[in-house]
Amino acid sequence: MHGESPAVQCLPIHLPNEHYVNFHAHQTINKVLARQNVEKTQLTAWFDYNSAHNDGLGLIYWQFPQHYTWNAKAKS
Repeated sequence: MHGESPAVQCLPIHLPNEHYVNFHAHQTINKVLARQNVEKTQLTAWFDYNSAHNDGLGLIYWQFPQHYTWNAKAKS
């Protein structure tokens, strides 16, 4: 492993409803799309958070991970 200073994190950017969705080859498209929170990404979570809370409104998208943690499993 190597370290970056400062730490580097790649933040996904996508158009509405055009984000990447990971799935296994044996899964059907209906099963993949029926998964809970399949539409949530870090970018949409940032928009959702700012819609519901005032404390993050001054943060630009790239600054958000410095103050909040993304839980990839829970997608929150």
